[in-house]
Amino acid sequence: MFLSLVRDGQSYWSYGFPAAIIVASGASFVYSTGALFIANCALPHEQSVAGALFTVMTQVSVQIHLGPLSPSYLVSFPCRDGAWVNLFV
Repeated sequence: MFLSLVRDGQSYWSYGFPAAIIVASGASFVYSTGALFIANCALPHEQSVAGALFTVMTQVSVQIHLGPLSPSYLVSFPCRDGAWVNLFV
């Protein structure tokens, strides 16, 4: 969302850097809390298997969702007011 608000001539540090930090910390937080939740739900002798299944399912879902997005490309076109709109297609 931060990157959609950037105007021409604005600094990378005002929008790009905070967006990168939020994305990285958000993914780390969700993964670690999910692993802890799975470990707490499983019985003590099943925690390693539950953690392995959580990791495998996370990796598989990431690969399934990133597959269709990899051939995408950026399209830029002008608007009526002279600004440019960037879309991922």
